[in-house]
Amino acid sequence: MVHPKSCDSGYHQIPRFSKEKIRHGVSLRGLAALNPAIPWANAQGYFLSLLRSFVAAQRNDFRGSRCDTVRFTDNSFTSVPRMTEPIAYLNGKMIPISEARLSVFDLGVVLGASVTEMIRTFRHQPFRLDQHLIRLGHSLDRVGFPYDMPSDQLRAIVTNVVSHNCELIPETHDLGIIIFITAGQNLTYLGLAGRQQARTASVCVHTFPLPFELWIQKFNDGQHLVTPNIRHIPSESIDPTIKVRSRLHWYLADQQARQTDDSASAVLLDHDGNITETSTGNIFVVHGGQIQTPSPQTTLGGISQQVLSELARSLGYEITHADLRVDDVLAADEVFTSSTPYCLLPVTRFNQQRIGTGRPGKVFGRLVVAWSELVGIDILDQIRTGAAERLKTANLEMADCETNG
Repeated sequence: MVHPKSCDSGYHQIPRFSKEKIRHGVSLRGLAALNPAIPWANAQGYFLSLLRSFVAAQRNDFRGSRCDTVRFTDNSFTSVPRMTEPIAYLNGKMIPISEARLSVFDLGVVLGASVTEMIRTFRHQPFRLDQHLIRLGHSLDRVGFPYDMPSDQLRAIVTNVVSHNCELIPETHDLGIIIFITAGQNLTYLGLAGRQQARTASVCVHTFPLPFELWIQKFNDGQHLVTPNIRHIPSESIDPTIKVRSRLHWYLADQQARQTDDSASAVLLDHDGNITETSTGNIFVVHGGQIQTPSPQTTLGGISQQVLSELARSLGYEITHADLRVDDVLAADEVFTSSTPYCLLPVTRFNQQRIGTGRPGKVFGRLVVAWSELVGIDILDQIRTGAAERLKTANLEMADCETNG
């Protein structure tokens, strides 16, 4: 729990809001201070009665919650009952995710002027958080947004959001974590009176349960990559080392790839015809005992790419950066991609042609085992089990909707 004086946001997470804390904590004194008409001796009963009434009135909105937040303002406070849903951090406040809204004036909406990071948890702990924050800092330096939050404060916000939201998922499941920061609001829409909003970056941290069901078939059978006509944005336009939210070209590229195969994903070529990356991750090709991945001059250096490279070297593979062409991919023994949420996935078809044996390969299998040992869970088993559990829940919810609809 964050001490009230150590948090600039003014919101403080309390993992367990027990009757003992109500009876003995600052809440009763704060209540008595707020309403002098309530004698201190009666404050306990009044507060519990008030709390019961409020919880009962909000039961439909706060069912199943596991967390309370308290806002401290000077010497007063207000409390929010246990929330039924994940929390998010948005511009200085911890709020229910359903209340996380960005202004239509925000440049993240108007121009797509936003940088981002995606992290995931393993066993409910953020994985390589510091590396992600370093990359985020690099992106912010490059774009020059009006942002000055210390890294330690952002790290604490991520930790608090994850701590609460992990209590809302099964113990064997994990979360994806999103940080995004925008350039502030559009001065044209605000006018001169809104200069301060235009100079203030929007900052958000939120999570989502990892959708294992989206990856299980690709883990078992491999994925299909297609090179569309759309090309990678040249480095003269946007530095590829900046992780941005301006991704319309990726949306169009994936749409084009799915005209070939509705399960395919796009991998873009640069204007010289070299392989770059997919919309979600980096690509690797295996030739014998050598693993190659595209040059960092044309692609975003992935955290998962770094992890995979470390693991490959520990297993005795030589791994290098190279300018790869379509023919290099088609001639490979194996191909796979790396990305934060799923770690790594095999590629068994490329431009409608089979890769290697057409099945996930041995190098891929060894890397999955090594990654599992690194994080302390069986990645493939988590995806298989998690996918089955999530699909069962989704089917039950659909059946319930049909019954009540």
